[in-house]
Amino acid sequence: MTSGALYSTGWGFRSGPAGEDCVGRNNVQRCREALMMSKAELARKAGLSTLTVDRVEAGRPCRLDTKRKILLALGKRISDKDEVFAAGRVNPSLENSIADDVAARA
Repeated sequence: MTSGALYSTGWGFRSGPAGEDCVGRNNVQRCREALMMSKAELARKAGLSTLTVDRVEAGRPCRLDTKRKILLALGKRISDKDEVFAAGRVNPSLENSIADDVAARA
């Protein structure tokens, strides 16, 4: 095994030794905070534990069903998955998109 190898995780490439669990970044926490939602509230709406939400926000791997539940609890469509879960990328228009969603609900 060589250190620093690139490998596919299904949601993008991360660097690290092959077979090692590397932590990727996502925008779940940013989306949740933009909606002024607590971690416990997101967990309740998604039907998940707060520990699971904490792990997802930290970039730990999770099941597709968990991602689906989080997307729906954040008021997003499944097609918005890349905007919320894209590893290593932060969409600069994400906060504007969330603000527009919040304004449309008001």
